[in-house]
Amino acid sequence: MAIIKVITPSVTDANITTAKVTDNAITLAKMASGTDGNIISYDTSGNPVAVATGNDGQVLTSAGAGAVPSFQTLSAELNTPSFWAKGDGATSLSNNTGTTIAVQSEGFDNGGCYNNTSSSATLNGLTVPAYSFVPNVAGLYYFTGAIKLNTTSFDVGLVNNRGNAGGGESFAALVYHRSGVANNMVMVSGFSLMNGSGNSICLYGYQTSGGTISTNDAIYTTYFGGFLVKKS
Repeated sequence: MAIIKVITPSVTDANITTAKVTDNAITLAKMASGTDGNIISYDTSGNPVAVATGNDGQVLTSAGAGAVPSFQTLSAELNTPSFWAKGDGATSLSNNTGTTIAVQSEGFDNGGCYNNTSSSATLNGLTVPAYSFVPNVAGLYYFTGAIKLNTTSFDVGLVNNRGNAGGGESFAALVYHRSGVANNMVMVSGFSLMNGSGNSICLYGYQTSGGTISTNDAIYTTYFGGFLVKKS
C-alpha cells in the first residue's frame, strides 16, 4: 500500500506576497486588536504605528513631515496674545508734551502681555513699559484706542517703540489723528508688526492748548486694546 504524505506549507511573512492577497481581502476581524480611539499612522521608518487616543475635546495635530501626529488641546483663543483695558483715573497731559495715557483697568489680558501699572514690569521674561503691551509672539497685530480732552488742539496715536527703544517708529508713524472739536472723544486704530521679543506699543496723547489738561475718564472715553491677527 502506498503511503501518501501531505505536506502543508507554513504560512510566513516570507511566502505571502501582495500578489497572493486579493484586494480588499483583509477584514477588520483579521487586524490586531487596539485601543478605542487610536489612529493608525506611520513612523519615521515607514512602519505602522498607533497614534495614542487623545482626551475629550482635543484635535489631531500634524507635527510636519516625518513626525507622528498627536492629539492636542485646541487653544481657547487663536488670537492670543490679546488685551483690552479702560481708563480708571485721569491722565494729565502737559502742554506741548507727548504723554503715555494711563489705561489702568484691564477687561482681559490673554497671554499676560499688558502692563496696566505706572512702572515698568517684566512679563513673560520681557520688559514692558508702563501702560504698554509687549507681546511674546511675533506677528501682525491690530490695535485700537481712544481718549477725550476738553480742547480742539490735541492728537492721539498708537505708538510702537516709543523713544526708539528697539525700533524706529515715531509718534506719528503708526497712526495719528487730530481732534477738531473741544471735549471730543477721538478714536484711533491701526495694524502693526510686532517682533515678539521686546516691541512695545502704548496709547499716546499730545496737546497744545497752552496749559495742562487731563483726560475725561467717563466710561469708555479712554480705552486701549489689541490682538494678534496672524503669526509671523
